[in-house]
Amino acid sequence: MKNIEIQGYKNIVPNRVFSKENSSMIQVPIIGNVEASELMKISSFYVPSIEETINFIRKNAESLYGSSFIRSEPSEDDSTMGYALKGILASGDEKLVSEIERIAKGDKSSIDHLKSHYPGGGFKENETYLETFNGSVPNILLGVDPDLDVEQRVRGYGNLITIMGNEKWGLRIKLENGELPDKGKLEVLLDNEVRDSGVFSVGGSPEDYNNVISQIRGLYDNLDSPEAMSKVGDSSYEFLERQAISTLSSATKCILEGNPSEDISYLKDAINDIMGNQGEEEQRPPEDLFGPFGTSFN
Repeated sequence: MKNIEIQGYKNIVPNRVFSKENSSMIQVPIIGNVEASELMKISSFYVPSIEETINFIRKNAESLYGSSFIRSEPSEDDSTMGYALKGILASGDEKLVSEIERIAKGDKSSIDHLKSHYPGGGFKENETYLETFNGSVPNILLGVDPDLDVEQRVRGYGNLITIMGNEKWGLRIKLENGELPDKGKLEVLLDNEVRDSGVFSVGGSPEDYNNVISQIRGLYDNLDSPEAMSKVGDSSYEFLERQAISTLSSATKCILEGNPSEDISYLKDAINDIMGNQGEEEQRPPEDLFGPFGTSFN
């Protein structure tokens, strides 16, 4: 199957990360001004309903409850949600342990409490979005190890944009039945330099709106069929995990508000993990260009 090709861009991680030469320079510590290229990272993701997110938390809690809530230390082999839940149990805080048990059993008050802390984030439930994350980065740093697997390389380039990128911006388009929306409607919005609408949103600070126009038209020209769209990397599971971790974190902190001395470092570690910031690789998420929880986990 042929890879996605977008005019003006070079495919550096097939269908996931693209680069485009530009004339800008970036200041790098010690080295000074160096030539730069624009990176674009692209993905799609489905926004789960609040019920799907809460059920995800409950099922993970149930899996631990079936083990009689053995308070083992979380490990790198655990899923992100498993890591968070084990961390809560290992903390020894009886209020939190009891709460996780009630969640596992489907206790209505505990489930309702989780629902009250669902982050939302401006997304429409049960909809799918196409999203790009862009930034100008030093050419000398573009050589992410080709021996790494695809997901590691994608994260590596995402880190590069987050840490070293200039002129960072994002684009989000709400898909219609898995396809890009009507192009005529879109052209009207582009002609008026719209940045936020029900069709697409632009986050961050693109240096020139023409960059937005060029990118959107490039996406339309190359993702013009369900087959082409199916090649885009899917970050739906990561997005679900992120929403679930945020919900659990907020609900847990709410329970502990009466005792600020409680140690919830395990939960913080799990949040850092799902945000891509755990371990020696220091993997980081796209910057929050669209407001609270405004970026997916691509």
